[in-house]
Amino acid sequence: MVGVARALVAKPALILADEPTATSTPIRAAKIMELFKRLNQQDGVTIVQVTHSNENAACGTRIVPPRRRHDGELIIAEFRLPIAE
Repeated sequence: MVGVARALVAKPALILADEPTATSTPIRAAKIMELFKRLNQQDGVTIVQVTHSNENAACGTRIVPPRRRHDGELIIAEFRLPIAE
């Protein structure tokens, strides 16, 4: 919870959360997910979460499952950004 609190001090527009509830109790994990939902819905904060928890994943508005390329390499997500000239 301390890491989450630290991240929120700066009032970010984007939060990158890698297993944010991995070491939390179920009650604390639920509170973190409630906080993330509120930040997203009320404050417009974008939250990108990496998790193995189906419950946490269900809190999101979009799930990007990993997939494998034709050569077998695992791809978590692909982002194609325009190149500025």
